[in-house]
Order: sequence, then C-alpha cells, then structure tokens
Amino acid sequence: MDPLPAAADDDRRAFRLAVCARFGPWALPMAGGALLVVTAVNTLIGTPVSVLSVGLNVVVACLLIGVGLLGRADRTPRAAWPWLVAVCATLLVVDGQFQVFVAPDGSSFAYILVIMVASSPLTLAWVPAVGSSLVMVVGCVVVAQRWPGSEPLDWIVVAVTASVVGLGLMWLRLQAVDELAAMTARARRLATVDELTGLLNRHGVREQLRGIVGLADRTGQPVMVVFLDVRGLKAANDTLGHEVGDRLLRAVADALTGVARAGDVIGRWGGDEFVIVGLGLPSDPSTLEARLEERIRRAGSDARCGPVRVSAGAAARRIPAGPDAAADIDALIAEADADMYRRRSSRGTPR
Repeated sequence: MDPLPAAADDDRRAFRLAVCARFGPWALPMAGGALLVVTAVNTLIGTPVSVLSVGLNVVVACLLIGVGLLGRADRTPRAAWPWLVAVCATLLVVDGQFQVFVAPDGSSFAYILVIMVASSPLTLAWVPAVGSSLVMVVGCVVVAQRWPGSEPLDWIVVAVTASVVGLGLMWLRLQAVDELAAMTARARRLATVDELTGLLNRHGVREQLRGIVGLADRTGQPVMVVFLDVRGLKAANDTLGHEVGDRLLRAVADALTGVARAGDVIGRWGGDEFVIVGLGLPSDPSTLEARLEERIRRAGSDARCGPVRVSAGAAARRIPAGPDAAADIDALIAEADADMYRRRSSRGTPR
C-alpha cells in the first residue's frame, strides 16, 4: 500500500480543531457532572466539608456543564475550543488543589493527577495544553509545600510526571488524528480528482460550480462551458492497449491545462470527454480544437494511434445564483455537448 500523503498544514490544523470541537462539548459536561456526583457523595457520606468547598465545586461544575452545552449549539469558533478545554481543565484542577490545600487528602490528590493526565489529549493543541500543564504543576507545588508528614518533592515529581504523561498521550493522539486527516484528504481527493489525468472528475467539477456561479453572479459575467470529445482513444485502447490509451489521455489533459485560461475549471467528464468551465465568453471552438491537436502532436503521441482529433462545442449565458443554478449549469453543459455534435455533423465527417 502506498504511504499516506501528509495533509497540508492548514488541513491538519483544521482537522485537529474539528476533533477538539466535536469531543469538547461532551467531555466538559461529563466532567462537570462527575464533579457534582463526587461532591454530593462526599457531602452525604464522606468526611465533613466546608460550605465554601461545596460551593466552589458546584460553581466549577456548572461552569463546565454550561460551556459544554453552549458549545453544542455550534456558535463557538472551532479555534477557541482548545483554549476552552484547557481553561476548564485548569479550573477543575485548581478547584481540586484548593480542596487538598484546605484539607490534605491523598485520594483527592490522585483525582487531580488523573485530570492532569486526561486533559491534554482532549486539548489537541500544544500552546494551550503546555500552558495549562504549567499552571497545574505550579498549583501542585504550592499544595505539596502544605502537605503534612511527607516529602514535598515526591508529590511534585508525581505531578510533573502526570503532566508529562498527559502531553505524551496528546502527542500520540495527534499522530492518530493527523493520520486520519491524511486519509480523509486522500479520500476527498479520490472523490473529486481523476487519478489518471490529475484533472477534476465529474464530481469535482460539480463541486466547483457553486463558486463559479456565485462569482459570475457578483461580477455580472456569463458562465461559459466548453465540451470536448477526443477521437482516437477507443481505437488506441482496442488495438494498442490501455497503456497507450492512458498516455494519450494524459497528453490531452496536459494540452487542456496549457490552453485553458487562468481561473477556468478543467475536468474529465467521463471516458474521452472533457469540460472547461469558466467566466466570460468561450474561445472559438475551431481555434481551440486546432491548438489542442497541435499540442498533443508536439507532446509526441504514439504515431500508431493515428492523428488524434478533438471535437469541441461551447455555450455561455448568465446564470443567477440560487437553488436553480445546478439545473441551469446542467442545461448549459448539455447545450455545449449538443453544439459539439452539431459542429461535427456540419463538417460531414466523423471527426
């Protein structure tokens, strides 16, 4: 199997943010709910706790639940989620550190260490994760100095270890998330790009049409479509093999890229058919045919294929943006296709 290509930096970062924004709104209410349950159990059957401790736990728990529930409304920017997770995790740890500072207890400190390990993998961003870990470790240093009958250094070492383990787990999760981002990018590319020619496939062309129609609507320009058919490809496949036919298709794709205007969308519509979609009025189809055939000839197409012929048809008109734009584009493509066959028939040759 070919190795997965690395996702672009922007795609990788966007994917990380999407994962954080997906799980953050669930993790924070769960943590807040767990804090409420622990507080209730300790209040009812545990050692006596102060009203201040109970009130602080309730405030922090409600804050975590509120942030998580608001996040599910999709109104929070994704870029904010690593910071929200880091800040909420820090508040949760600082709350626990306050409880331990007031009433030193080994089990409570253990809860703090668990949160320190778990928070970084949820953050999925180095700056907020490291910043949060530093604040947590400093808090543990302060609490350890207060701890009676034990060596403060032991607790500090354990806290630093928990922080390092959490960051290490985040690094491992980032590797998994980045690999998933690469797989997603590859799948998206395979869904929109023709693997043989490197041009967009039919689905990829359709994905680009909304942007073209929107730009045309804003600038007042018509949308133009050129429909092209390559003659000689089937004969090359049948008589010389698909490898020769594949080379011919790649030569056609290179030729199309060379003659298209900047901003035009080029795609393989299927088999030996191609389309060019853009703004403005199309070039004269006869001139375009001649330029393409010359470029293919100069590219050194296999002489055994015989002369490669290109038939082209064109259509252009204003297409308003809106729900009917897709149907209008389909009609425009069909019009360009019909123009190609009409021009071919007018020449009186099955060119």
